[in-house]
Amino acid sequence: MSKKTAGKLFSNLSVLLVDDIDSNRIVVINILRRYSMKIDTAANGLEAIKLLKNNDYDIILMDLAMPEMDGVTASRVIRKEFDSPKKDIPIIALTASLIQESNERVFKAGMNACIGKPVSGKELLDVIGKLTGSIQDPAPSDQTQTRGLTYLVDNQFDLTYLFEISQGDKQFAAELIENFIANTPPILEIIKQKLEQQDVEGCRKSCHKLKPVLSYMGLKQITPIFGKFHDNLQKDQVNFKGELLILNKIDELITDAISRLQIVKTNLVSDE
Repeated sequence: MSKKTAGKLFSNLSVLLVDDIDSNRIVVINILRRYSMKIDTAANGLEAIKLLKNNDYDIILMDLAMPEMDGVTASRVIRKEFDSPKKDIPIIALTASLIQESNERVFKAGMNACIGKPVSGKELLDVIGKLTGSIQDPAPSDQTQTRGLTYLVDNQFDLTYLFEISQGDKQFAAELIENFIANTPPILEIIKQKLEQQDVEGCRKSCHKLKPVLSYMGLKQITPIFGKFHDNLQKDQVNFKGELLILNKIDELITDAISRLQIVKTNLVSDE
């Protein structure tokens, strides 16, 4: 905790959010914007370092797996190559991997905390408060929000997370759904191409982009199948034909899910 930061209100905090995935940034920004924090965003570690050279921040939220420069490498650069007070800025790791698998490399890189995705608003705010010594302003009152039939919970969907993270903002919920609809098919196509090329590392990197997004949409049928697909890619010997069959099933289920999510989005927008 720096003396400069201690005692600040949340509304006076300046945050650098580093993540290469649109939906992840959308979710975190929606959590923080209720407190009127100043938020700059970067899509990788190199962009983050450039921003840090020219700006002051109270805290950095850093994804771990990113192109160009990952979060662990960026954190090491900040700790070793910047002067105080910038080298001492608290850094929170955001990860779609298991926390126990991430903690060791996170703390070795000089990061201060690790939060899993999908991000819990309460956990994130609590950790920000602890690391900065700042005080949460009185939370703005939520817009009146009834769950109704819009936020589906059935054998295919559980939109509880979307309902909770939207905090009454139907436009935000619709935006997150639209982001999923627009970006998921291209990511799946890249995974398929990498699989056909037997590029396991390329498949793993693209899976990283999709894993938290599936959680945001609460895709109950797809998430365990995708988890199995991802786990199989970690094996020493990958059955590429078998994995392609699993991926085709995932693609089929997502196409069906997108059709239903279009209806959810339409209902959200029409309620505005």
